[in-house]
Amino acid sequence: MFVSDRVRDLLGWNPDEVLGRPFREFIERVVALAPQAFVLAVAGGQVLVGLGLVVGRGLPLAGGAAGAAFFLVAISWLGVGAAFPLNLVLAAGALLLLRERSAG
Repeated sequence: MFVSDRVRDLLGWNPDEVLGRPFREFIERVVALAPQAFVLAVAGGQVLVGLGLVVGRGLPLAGGAAGAAFFLVAISWLGVGAAFPLNLVLAAGALLLLRERSAG
């Protein structure tokens, strides 16, 4: 992870030393075992979420919105590499879809 000198000076420590470690370990211990399977599983989940959101009603919409929120929260630990904190705002939006669905 690239961290500018200005950020290091502002924080007083290098975020890569702390924030990069869990990400690196996850990639080396989990993803490296079967990278193709991992990427296909994530892509398949995203396709299902997208299809559920496109249908726009009923159980598929609820599943798509819940899946989107779960995915966006799950990638939060990746930090700025996952557009943090925007992904949490988007997850809240997906949960609002569920709320609107249950209210209407």
